Amino acid sequence: MVYRGTIKDIIKVSDTVTQVILTVKIKTGYTVVCFIAYGNQKVLINQLNLEKKDIVKIDYHLSSKKFETKYYTSAVVENIKLVQK
Repeated sequence: MVYRGTIKDIIKVSDTVTQVILTVKIKTGYTVVCFIAYGNQKVLINQLNLEKKDIVKIDYHLSSKKFETKYYTSAVVENIKLVQK
């Protein structure tokens, strides 16, 4: 799956995990989506020197995990491309 949007924030969660928060346009307006990046994608985010207000295209997949009686779903970055600085 692919999303294109404007970076609202980049949060370094740990040495191995970064969250990229995008504002994306939908039919009825705008919404905020949080993506999680690990490993090579986290390195790529640093190499591209991504900042707030940059426009990016993110290829991602969904991943769910069960904790106790609930499921939690993450949008995991497969690839990130800078569209406009």
